[in-house]
Amino acid sequence: LGIASVTIVVSMVGFQQWRTNTQIQDLMRTTKTTLPADFSKVKSLTIANKNHESFTHIRYVVSGETPRYELSALPGVSVRVTVDDAAATVSVTEPLASMQKYVASSSTLTLYGPALDTINNNVGPSEYTPTSQEHLAVQSSDEGALTISSGIIETLTVSGSGSVDATAATVSQLVTNSKQSLSVSAGTVRELTVSQPEACPSGANERNLVTVECVTSNVVRYNNTEQAAKTYKTNCSQIVIGDDSDYDDNSY
Repeated sequence: LGIASVTIVVSMVGFQQWRTNTQIQDLMRTTKTTLPADFSKVKSLTIANKNHESFTHIRYVVSGETPRYELSALPGVSVRVTVDDAAATVSVTEPLASMQKYVASSSTLTLYGPALDTINNNVGPSEYTPTSQEHLAVQSSDEGALTISSGIIETLTVSGSGSVDATAATVSQLVTNSKQSLSVSAGTVRELTVSQPEACPSGANERNLVTVECVTSNVVRYNNTEQAAKTYKTNCSQIVIGDDSDYDDNSY
């Protein structure tokens, strides 16, 4: 009887979740909005948010078409895009009073526009989908979580904190400049330059992390000093090259 009762309760909970998710999907609406004409000249994008925490997935797709955005969300989620010369800012406002995490995570904002030179990312999850470009600079905040989901980037420079995942892109030169909590990952790179703090609070090396599959130059430039390209760990940071099992207990 006890097992049967538990089975019934689990089934009811599962059904209730399914019904709620179905209701949410029925309420979702997709709106398409053309961006101002001067958005075609934008080179810098700041991704901000009106709420302390955002669950809307923000995606930027490099496109030669007329700049626009598409929002798939529940009623009440709104978008604000401003343009000042070659710099744009996008923010999403979510109705916190009735918004639960699993509801908000259904929202997606996709912008279509020109290739960016600079991304200032203050929220997550965010995504940048380029084609091919010479350089990209990413400035990330503590809550920033950016994925570069495709493309070829000659030089990628990442600064600040938060996380940047470029494993799906082809990056020739990766440059990172960490504050106290920055995680950056990439595939095989030709050159790797890392600047990380040498003084930090306890446990910082779990948060200051650069991970790449391989460095073909066989050299890492770490805090202005050239070192052999292999996995290292210090009290404040980690650099992982290749498989985690290749861990070397030596420090820079």
